[in-house]
Amino acid sequence: MKKKSSKNINNSDDKVNSKEENREEAFRAYFEIVTKIVYTLNLISDRNDMTRRLSNNIDRALGYDDEIVTNNEKTANSANEVELLINSLRSDVRKISNFKKYNFNIERFIFERELNLDERFILYSLLTYTIYGDSMSAISIRRILELITLNSDIYINKYHYFDPKSKLMSSGIFALSHEPYPSGGILEISNTLITFVNSKVIFAFLEKDDYSVIENVINSEEIVRKYSSDNTSSGKRKSSASDVLTPKEIVAELDKTVIGQDDAKKVLAVHAYLHCLRINGNKEIPFRSNILMIGPTGVGKTYLVKTLADILGLPFARADVTTLTETGYVGDDVEVVLYNLYRKANGDLEKAQHGIVFLDEVDKIAKADAHQSTTGNPSDKAVQEALLSMMNGEDIRVPEFGDRRMMHSSDGIIMNTKNILFIFGGAFVGLDDIIKMRLKGESSLGFGSNAVINKLQKNRILSQVDVKDIEKYGMIPEFIGRIPIIVTLNELTKDNLRDILTKTTESPIIKYTSFFKSIGKKLTITADAVNYIVDKASSMNMGARSLKSIVETAMVNILFNLDGIKGNTLTLTKYDLEKVFSEKEAVNSGNEEKKLDNSNKNFSKDEQSYMA
Repeated sequence: MKKKSSKNINNSDDKVNSKEENREEAFRAYFEIVTKIVYTLNLISDRNDMTRRLSNNIDRALGYDDEIVTNNEKTANSANEVELLINSLRSDVRKISNFKKYNFNIERFIFERELNLDERFILYSLLTYTIYGDSMSAISIRRILELITLNSDIYINKYHYFDPKSKLMSSGIFALSHEPYPSGGILEISNTLITFVNSKVIFAFLEKDDYSVIENVINSEEIVRKYSSDNTSSGKRKSSASDVLTPKEIVAELDKTVIGQDDAKKVLAVHAYLHCLRINGNKEIPFRSNILMIGPTGVGKTYLVKTLADILGLPFARADVTTLTETGYVGDDVEVVLYNLYRKANGDLEKAQHGIVFLDEVDKIAKADAHQSTTGNPSDKAVQEALLSMMNGEDIRVPEFGDRRMMHSSDGIIMNTKNILFIFGGAFVGLDDIIKMRLKGESSLGFGSNAVINKLQKNRILSQVDVKDIEKYGMIPEFIGRIPIIVTLNELTKDNLRDILTKTTESPIIKYTSFFKSIGKKLTITADAVNYIVDKASSMNMGARSLKSIVETAMVNILFNLDGIKGNTLTLTKYDLEKVFSEKEAVNSGNEEKKLDNSNKNFSKDEQSYMA
């Protein structure tokens, strides 16, 4: 009985392997037909192009009346060829149905998206061009339209297949881009390129990956459309609170990846909620509230806003305002910020007009004042003034290719900024002193004595910030007056740093653990080592950035000596970290003899260091 059972198992394995081999062979045969269909579409396109060029009207316009008879014969011959090719194409399309039982990912996508024949041809063409052309190369939309125009019709009539709301484009598996030179009108179609959003989608279509890869992309795109696409036939947005995450739900999502900053999360969640209601058509929220985030470096300002945008499915663009200049001067024009948002929205203007822009280092464009060294850039005030138009919700002419020098005064994209949420961030070093001075002046009104104010921690001081404090810091009244919401972020505590190091996906330790696992080794870190990293990071006053700096420094020697390490388990101890930073400090101080003794109490034979 046992032999029989074993034989049955072997036969079962053989059947599975045979089935997989048969499926692979079937897909090769199937894709050969797909390739032949695209090749035939190319031939038809070439013949149709010849027919159109040889039409009587064009001949007369070009003054070739003597060649009309000859050209008519050529046109007739070309038309006959096209008819034969179309018959061949129909035959190949019918052959595709023979592979229905395999439910290949390409055909599954076509069935689930309910694509018509033209859309089927578009998908076939993009796959074939991508595989047999340059890797992940982009193809001109015009070329694709010419391929699927089988008769003498004008290709532009099928441009609707590339509308953001079309079955193909709304799936999210494609990305649009533009060639880097200006164009307008119909020529823009020639300059608009299309490619797959990532290589994983291509592998999935080629049966090298699971269909779930495609489903994940489609599901992500549906989340984006939940807030950015039209929901009614009239073209107006659905005003339904049930379709929008509530502030508590947004905070719950933020808590999964962002450590601490509870007050900032609450404020951002509330105004993100109002923003989503507004862009979904709720007329009871007519205004937009721009936000200013104040906090020291490394506390997570950018990460918090980026995560918020990801949760809401909105396009997000970040810019460092110190690189911006007023129009006409060396540097990036402020309009480049909007261009970056447009690019992050994959060229979808409507989606970009509902996105989030984060402008960092805004404190660096404060005009020179008493708290500064008076070495500020004299154009800083001009940059603040240049940003006012965006903050007012005006229509801004944005360079389509990100460079105003390549744009005529009447060219570019008109972007409405009324529904773009602008969030500003900055460390505002020295702002706490300005707040203290104001509070001391108000102490007689009941806030507290000067002695109490002097003992307040910096976090509590910053929480008392007022618009007048920001104005005194150097922001012009017109600028700060358009930012009604001010939220402060606290310095990260040791507990916050420990949680970032051990619990978040952005932790350098977790990333290195995954890396070592990918090369067949296991990285473990002792509790003492974690405490050492946290203590050192806290003393560096760089926030979460210091965690990465410390871990990266410790990993240099490990990775350099990786080939000499015996075994597959690596253990990072407090001793290893102390040794690295002791040697670094000794080199920096010029005293290279200052080393840690190998008899350090934190080191034992039972816990041998792979760095020793």
